[in-house]
Amino acid sequence: MNFTLSSSIHSISADKKLSLPMKILWLILNVINNNLPPKSPNISKHKFIRTFNPICHKREWEEIIEGYHMTPSRALSDMFWKKLPWNLIKEEVENINIFDTGCGNGLYALSINQFSGGINSYKGIDFKQRERKGDYPGWDGLMNQNSFISLKQESSSNVIDHITKESNLLISQSAIEHFNYDLEYFHQLDNFIRKSNNSIIQIHLFPSPACLWLYLLHGVRQYNFRSILKIAKIFESAKSYFRIYPLGGDYANHFHYKYRRVNLKNKNKLDLDLYQEKLKYAIEKDFILKNINNPSFYALIIHSNYKNKIF
Repeated sequence: MNFTLSSSIHSISADKKLSLPMKILWLILNVINNNLPPKSPNISKHKFIRTFNPICHKREWEEIIEGYHMTPSRALSDMFWKKLPWNLIKEEVENINIFDTGCGNGLYALSINQFSGGINSYKGIDFKQRERKGDYPGWDGLMNQNSFISLKQESSSNVIDHITKESNLLISQSAIEHFNYDLEYFHQLDNFIRKSNNSIIQIHLFPSPACLWLYLLHGVRQYNFRSILKIAKIFESAKSYFRIYPLGGDYANHFHYKYRRVNLKNKNKLDLDLYQEKLKYAIEKDFILKNINNPSFYALIIHSNYKNKIF
């Protein structure tokens, strides 16, 4: 394994079928990786960490939760995207042109377009094309219905050939933990940024160490402060600054664990209104109590070639 290409001490993917010994090894290596301290222990987290306020009006909450049993990390992620300072982002980059790696079904194109009040373009890549299913129109349907959306089947190890030169918002949602060589991906983004004079913002949302026990066999890794710093360090050569936003905490994690164990396999038997009410309570309780030491998820923002610091 090339340790310069991965933020973790391994690149075993639990997304593939693993033997029992390999599952145990995957678990042990992630426990070790999640507990490794930063190489520079004197670096203060407080210099980079910012607080995200998830408290919102009932209407905003209903728009996010969308009437189904959403996990705390997904609810927090969607709320984070919604509450970004889109007016300041537009002032900084002018027309928003998104490049999304690991775009999945591509529906974040529609969500962000709504949250931001309109974007210029959205290009997403993913290793697997999504087909039409039920009410979901599939990639082809999304592109036919929305001229600003472009979706392509491609690997994260080959993004440099697909980022358009006007791209100024590089994003990923619950994706980089699946990349065998996540640092290779970020080195490609760095190469793109260093060749551009444009203000470029990156926003990446990914699992914290708590997700090891909440999701179990999922992806390659989780991320702690040490691995996040490995990512941020790549962009030191560019004029960049970065911010880390812990999302959720002990209450959200306990809520997730409780419902994953007891009821998430029988979602239709859950009282949806009660589930969403308790989910909202857990998320807001973490914020009120400032539970940031054991977050449910992380958001990382890296802003390069900036005109104004907006985060």
